[in-house]
Amino acid sequence: FTLQLLHFSDAQAGLLSVQTAPHLAALVDSFEEDYANTLVVSGGGGFIPGPFLSAGADASLNAVAAIGATATGRPDLAIHNLIGVEASGIGLHEWDLGSGVLASAVQSSGAWGGAQFPLLSLNLDFSADSHLAGLTNSVPLDADDTLVPEAATLKGRLVPVTVVVKGGEKIGLVGVTTQLLASLSSPEGTVVRGGGAVNLDLLAGQIQPYVNELLAEGVNKIVLLSHLRDLDLERALAVKLAGVDIIVAAGSGTRLGDSDDTAAEFPGHEANFAGAYPVLAEDRNGTPLLIVSTDSEHTYLGRLVVDFDLAGNLVPQALADHLPENGAYAATAANVAAAWGVAEASLGSTAFAAGTKGAKVRQVTEAVQAVITAKDGVVHGYTAVYLEGGAPQVRSQETNLGNLTADANQQALREVVGGSEAIVSLKHAAGISGQIGAVTETDGVVAKSAPQGNVGTGKPVGGISQLDIENALRGNQRLMMFETTPAGLKAILEHGVSQGAGQGQFPQIGGVQFAWDPDLTPGSRVLSMALLKDDGSAGTPVYKAGSLGTGMLPGAPGLIRVVTLNGLANGEAGYPMKANGENFRYLLADGTLGPVVAEGLDFTAAAQLPGNGLGEQAALAAHVRNRHGSLVQAYRTAETPAAQDTRIQNL
Repeated sequence: FTLQLLHFSDAQAGLLSVQTAPHLAALVDSFEEDYANTLVVSGGGGFIPGPFLSAGADASLNAVAAIGATATGRPDLAIHNLIGVEASGIGLHEWDLGSGVLASAVQSSGAWGGAQFPLLSLNLDFSADSHLAGLTNSVPLDADDTLVPEAATLKGRLVPVTVVVKGGEKIGLVGVTTQLLASLSSPEGTVVRGGGAVNLDLLAGQIQPYVNELLAEGVNKIVLLSHLRDLDLERALAVKLAGVDIIVAAGSGTRLGDSDDTAAEFPGHEANFAGAYPVLAEDRNGTPLLIVSTDSEHTYLGRLVVDFDLAGNLVPQALADHLPENGAYAATAANVAAAWGVAEASLGSTAFAAGTKGAKVRQVTEAVQAVITAKDGVVHGYTAVYLEGGAPQVRSQETNLGNLTADANQQALREVVGGSEAIVSLKHAAGISGQIGAVTETDGVVAKSAPQGNVGTGKPVGGISQLDIENALRGNQRLMMFETTPAGLKAILEHGVSQGAGQGQFPQIGGVQFAWDPDLTPGSRVLSMALLKDDGSAGTPVYKAGSLGTGMLPGAPGLIRVVTLNGLANGEAGYPMKANGENFRYLLADGTLGPVVAEGLDFTAAAQLPGNGLGEQAALAAHVRNRHGSLVQAYRTAETPAAQDTRIQNL
């Protein structure tokens, strides 16, 4: 039995993928015709925060047939669908913006068909993850009583193991994720079984029962999708297993190539190979086992043609016969032309003709590029640090992006009413939809950094672009102000923390700081409040639990103006604004306030929305232009752990 395995890992599209992803798809389109028994897999790492991910959520991509209804991560998975991925591992950067983003990308919704393949990891426990628990399928380890289901029946599901059928033969697939996931990314409720530190003996003990189940069912050709981020770990794991034939190593971006492969230089990717393709290893019984690995950003397609004997054993001696085919194929126009047997000038009518995989993927990447070109070159200001907008953080603690956008809204109101007024800004975590910045991984080290530069649009490193702002504040609600008392403000903040951390209603604030204790009874968790000065320094104490009976302090102002989102003003997320406020008015784009809106009206209805209402995106753009409009003035307050937060102090 001859199997052709076409594989890539850590697609994690960045600006480079606009060119490389269509080329990789065209290579798959050509090679899969050469062998009837062809399996296409990804080792995981489907997307990563950056301009491609941000632009991919733009509403203009709804018109792309392969997407239909876009959201963060969906264009990236649409590319996987179009390439023909039949199963994928689960990496770590899929979690950088939280489990909710991963769930939205994977599951079907309306015109979005979801991932057309299962995602595999047997060492992740999703049961406590409200976003992902409903997307899982358990597989009983009961030999012939319940057979491992086929991948085609598990589209968009999170599973430990699956099978695909090629030429009447079942190929078993199992997946594992790095045991360091919790320290490297931001899963919400998902935990690594026995995780927290690298323990290959533990991991092998988790893998082997699933391999044994496959073997007991007569599946004797088994592939492990292993996202451990270090090829040496896969080498060490191999000798602890029995029955696995091929390990697709992922997460490290290690380029392997054989003697007739030619490396290509891409931005950020050197033109060399780190070792031979494939790695010939042995399992714990001394049985041959192959390990393969490729580079990231759609830069290389791995191609492994391998023979099995009648007992399902690898035939390593036959690798020499497949040397001309096997190895790493750089995703370049020249390699696509060679694969298709045409001149590069003819690619438009061959590899990228209408209906080809290359053409369909190019439609996605060009749509993303159009958004990047239009919006990423419009730079409003600068940041020297990553602005944290990930769901796990903004829903549990103060973040620097939460502070920045709350301050922008506060400043918008201050410019209307003057500098001597007490102004508080409040929004909720669910109103922040993404980060401003990029996540990178170099030599196994994950780093969050300021936004990447974009030579194609002239955006400098650290530039806060229109694309960044639209991605971070996708809802773009209108801003409203109302008046309240210190007691009213306390009631509003109490609601913000009434459900504890990890909630969409969790507040992000400006102009005020407060301390709270999540162990206390909801409604009595806020123990102190103080207004902040315009520069963020300590201002007027307002409340301290136990003082003067009510806790309200004598120096507190009688009236506090609050600027918030019109949805929250209307009661979104259960916020009691109408019960504790009065004189609700929209902020207008001309720097004035609209008339008072009756509290009985719906503040989100079109009939009430002013045509020139000021949106939160415009407020943030104006704020960074005014306060951080040059590299010298770049925002420099790095994100801190919750224990170091000063506006929202979790006691």
